[in-house]
Amino acid sequence: MFGFLFKKIFGSKNERYLRRLRPQVQRINALEEQMRALEDADLPARIVQYKTAVQEQGQSLDALLPEVFALVREAARRVLGMRHYDVQLVGGMVLHKGKIAEMKTGEGKTLVATMPAYLNALTGKVEGWERLRSGAAEDTVEAASASENSVTSSAAGSNLPELIDVQAAKLTAYSHAGIAEKDAQSVKSALRLDGLKLVYEIQFSADKYAYDYTVDAVSGDIVSSAKNAK
Repeated sequence: MFGFLFKKIFGSKNERYLRRLRPQVQRINALEEQMRALEDADLPARIVQYKTAVQEQGQSLDALLPEVFALVREAARRVLGMRHYDVQLVGGMVLHKGKIAEMKTGEGKTLVATMPAYLNALTGKVEGWERLRSGAAEDTVEAASASENSVTSSAAGSNLPELIDVQAAKLTAYSHAGIAEKDAQSVKSALRLDGLKLVYEIQFSADKYAYDYTVDAVSGDIVSSAKNAK
């Protein structure tokens, strides 16, 4: 009874966590006009400043998060014609903390990943990526632009690895399981962050078994696999 009343008044644990992120969203939004006033050449220059602050001066990523998210949002607006909405800012912060951000179809999961990716790329210890695919639909984030005003290219370096196609990941899982593609039933796939790596989650069933695979979205290697009786 007490637990029910507590949740009714203060919300669930997830709701309370999301409420704590609102001030950060407000800080990012407050920087939007400042970022819009920058010249194109200023965007990559800012990223260089941030990388120096992190790698040489010991500045924390959390302290730089509002500015970096605001800068990536502005770069996306100029280069891709897309602007991150508040729900995407929240999703980016959740991913930055290594948590899973569950979002509905159409909420812009692809665009969300650009912000934590380039924030963490400031350390020089995380890969950037160019394309994110989910199922049969493909969204392309032009993270590696040849244009010198591409802040994303400056953030993660000019040689960004391309992700393997989700179909290739499925075939890898089928082959490892020893089944033909035509025999795989109830196939589900999703692209997600696993720590600092992007992986495909591939689930399917065949005969009397259910399979669950995690495939590295860059190298195509199997990260983990499980086979359970249905």
